[in-house]
Amino acid sequence: MSTMSTLKTTLICIILIFRTLQTDCQNRQDSILADYLYSNGNIDLALKENLKSYLFSNHQSDKYLPLKVANLFFEVNDYQNAIKYLDIQYNSLGLDDPKREEIRYQKIKIYITTNQFKSAEIEILQLNERSVSDLNKYYFYKGMIYYLNDEYVNGLNVLNRLNYLDVESYKKLNTICKLLIINLKKKTDAYQIASGIIPGLGQYFSGDIPSGLNSTILNGGLLYLFFSVGERLSYGDAFLSVGPWLSRYFIGGVGNAKTAALTKKNKKKAKLIKETLNIISTAQHSNQ
Repeated sequence: MSTMSTLKTTLICIILIFRTLQTDCQNRQDSILADYLYSNGNIDLALKENLKSYLFSNHQSDKYLPLKVANLFFEVNDYQNAIKYLDIQYNSLGLDDPKREEIRYQKIKIYITTNQFKSAEIEILQLNERSVSDLNKYYFYKGMIYYLNDEYVNGLNVLNRLNYLDVESYKKLNTICKLLIINLKKKTDAYQIASGIIPGLGQYFSGDIPSGLNSTILNGGLLYLFFSVGERLSYGDAFLSVGPWLSRYFIGGVGNAKTAALTKKNKKKAKLIKETLNIISTAQHSNQ
């Protein structure tokens, strides 16, 4: 090889090494800047810096960068992109990487936040009970996801495996589980029938007094107007002029009774689940 060729090869190697060092240095600077912005509450700017590092730099020096990006998307309530980058991070890791479990839990949090309870259940079932790092955490998430999906018996069976629960806690959880099952089985038909007989009655039974009063007064007024027009003109005229309005608000009142009944059921469910969480939290702190 000639002296000139050797010189060219050496120069090329020096340039490549310099560029690699320059890129690594820039990556570290971007990472430091992003961390600084985040620590000072500038989440949007931190997200932009981390995204820039991921999209335009060699991010192999920080293999968990997609996870950082996902967590920042979560903090700005962009759940779709958070899931996207969690999946990117998950698929880039080895099977024995502990971060894979953390990513599962992060996805579960997002699904619960966005009321995608079935997706959360699918996600928790992907975790292997024999290999999770914290069994209590696993049982807690799995049990509560079952509760959110109205699978109360399955949920109770899992929650009862929490090792910090005492006998009194077991009894309380069993009682609340029974109440949740009773609440789930309650039908809304009775409320609709009640409002079909007397407008607003179904709303009264479900606790929605303002809606019930509105339905009673409105339908009562229209009914009075119907008979008034019928007596003054004819019931044919009353049917054509007032009938459509009376029918519309009567049917609407029956529908509102069903909505009020469902709202009451959901409030009862939320209250009972909150009590479940309080029992678990109290038991956990008592054993610390």
